[in-house]
Amino acid sequence: MIRTPLADGVGGLEGQRHGARPWRLAIALVFLNLTLTFDNLWPTPAIVPGIALSLESLVLALLLVLAAQRGPAGRARIVSLVALAATVLACGRYVEVTIPAFFGRPVNLYWDGRHLPNLLTLAWQQNPLWKSLAVAAGVLALLAVVYGLIRAAAGCIARELGAGGAVMRRRVGVGLVGVVVASLAVAHLPAVGSAGVGRHTTLRDYVTTPVIANWVRQGAFLVTALSGSRAEQLLPASVPFTGDIAGLRGADVVLVFAESYGATAFDHPGYAARLRQHRDGFAAAIAAAKREVLSAFVRSPTFGGGSWLAHASFLAGIEVGDPAQYDLLLTTRRPTLVGFLREHGYETVALMPGIRADWPEGSFYGFDELIDSRGLDYHGPAFGYWRIPDQYAMARHLALRQARPDKPRFLFFPTVTSHIPFDPVPPYQPDWTRLLGAEPYPPAAIAQSLSGSPDWLNLGPAYADTLAYTYDWLTGYLAQPAVRDYLLVVVGDHQPAASVSGRGASWEVPVHVVTGDPVLARRLESLGFNRGLDPRRPALGAMSDLSHLLVRAAGVPGPARSHD
Repeated sequence: MIRTPLADGVGGLEGQRHGARPWRLAIALVFLNLTLTFDNLWPTPAIVPGIALSLESLVLALLLVLAAQRGPAGRARIVSLVALAATVLACGRYVEVTIPAFFGRPVNLYWDGRHLPNLLTLAWQQNPLWKSLAVAAGVLALLAVVYGLIRAAAGCIARELGAGGAVMRRRVGVGLVGVVVASLAVAHLPAVGSAGVGRHTTLRDYVTTPVIANWVRQGAFLVTALSGSRAEQLLPASVPFTGDIAGLRGADVVLVFAESYGATAFDHPGYAARLRQHRDGFAAAIAAAKREVLSAFVRSPTFGGGSWLAHASFLAGIEVGDPAQYDLLLTTRRPTLVGFLREHGYETVALMPGIRADWPEGSFYGFDELIDSRGLDYHGPAFGYWRIPDQYAMARHLALRQARPDKPRFLFFPTVTSHIPFDPVPPYQPDWTRLLGAEPYPPAAIAQSLSGSPDWLNLGPAYADTLAYTYDWLTGYLAQPAVRDYLLVVVGDHQPAASVSGRGASWEVPVHVVTGDPVLARRLESLGFNRGLDPRRPALGAMSDLSHLLVRAAGVPGPARSHD
């Protein structure tokens, strides 16, 4: 007999004449299940097969049982629809298992959907046009291959069931329904089972959570977040900032929110060793300036991203761990540390090199002045997506501060250089005055800094390098002349992505308080801080507790101190 494409197609007669081949049916069913049960090869974009059952693959298989009873045209349409649905679900599964590997948290449609354009813009601007187009073409080609493989498997299932006759279709259909019912029952079992290696394995682990169920959950959250009356319940009660801050004696308060500065900088042996020399240099500069440093850990409300949640938690003094809470908070008149310090005579300034456009939502905080990327007037080389090195931003602020020394100032400075992907790392410039000139860096230093490109599969070395740079410019900052005495607070906003911080990393971040007031230092120590740059556990509390603790510490007057 001559074989034709029709004979081997979805509606072919070859299988019907020679009977079903159960082994082919089994392989196709297993493949369909694997497309919706794979797991992430942590911490990479790759995947590995999962040993579990997918309820969605079982339902799709039942649809193919129905397709097997149709004629060739009807069968082909159902097979194509099943393949398309499975491809979409497989993409959803990939996002669900991959996002936690890189960001240490589940996907959040409300949060990630709003910031996906920024991420795509970052990737587009950091790569040549040809590379971006090649990646886009590669993704489309991969999707086409995935769809083709799934359609081939679905066609095989429908074809073999059609060849097996009504009895086989009935048996397979009943069997699939039975497995669906059993899977639903297992999914609702209590969490009991046998202890596995390094984790607690239960029967529920062998039934994956449907992708559609996660989508439904995300949709319900969107409805809640976008409903003003329902979203109000997401916002915790405010704790007002109270008391006096006489202990500061008019000193500036310089708050540096160090991007991605997490506990892993101390906990990870490799990072700790790489940073030890730079940390020691920072400690030596503190001692040379006749100051003390006290440190601790606090819990960030976010992990791997979402710096603004940490900023809001600190400045508002309430835990803001959800983007819906954050958006709601900005529409209120809740008390903030910014307003509290202004009431006590402080000029409040936000130094934000990461802000490139208007920031109307920032009016919630009520800063007297916003110095964004435009206000920094940077004309040097662009170091990555964020362009402006942290050292330059601080140098520009110091120059602007010299012009208005009259009032004490609260400076809020969220850094950007140590933002993922941590590369390129700007060179440190020992001559701070040169930073503001026409040639801030030697050409050779610029060329070396810009010679590499981010290695997204191995971000650890660049992460350590960018924190070394952070320690270096903080060390240099202590040697710069100041118009007033100042209290320096350096706190991490969150841990770096899970691909850098490691599996199971905590949500803790370090905080360092540098002061020249021994009374304030003792007060901080009594509140749980330890002396030195190495924080100790347990953590003091949440990020929202930290600002209240600092206000309490500043309530005890200390001796006056000169600013030189």
